[in-house]
Amino acid sequence: MKTSSCPLSDGTDYKDTQCETLGCTRIGYQYAEISLPMEIEPHTELGDIMTECCGEPELRCQTCGDCGKCELIITQKICIKIPVSYNANVCAGKERIECDNCCHGICD
Repeated sequence: MKTSSCPLSDGTDYKDTQCETLGCTRIGYQYAEISLPMEIEPHTELGDIMTECCGEPELRCQTCGDCGKCELIITQKICIKIPVSYNANVCAGKERIECDNCCHGICD
């Protein structure tokens, strides 16, 4: 063992710290932004539409004054089932990296 100055990973420099003569291990840090562009293509598909009557129909009669006829109006409430499938295709592009300044201690 040899006595020398050894900077520690937190940046503190302790004098007269015992270091092995084989060397010291240090860790370097680097900020980087990595991005992956993606293209998203939506798809929808309309399924089979179904209808169903809800309750009883409503009947209304109207007399056409001068024409001598009767008009019948039937109104029915219905429920319409409209299935729609949603999905998307995703295509990834080429990843990119942008390096920032080196940091001398642990990156915040």
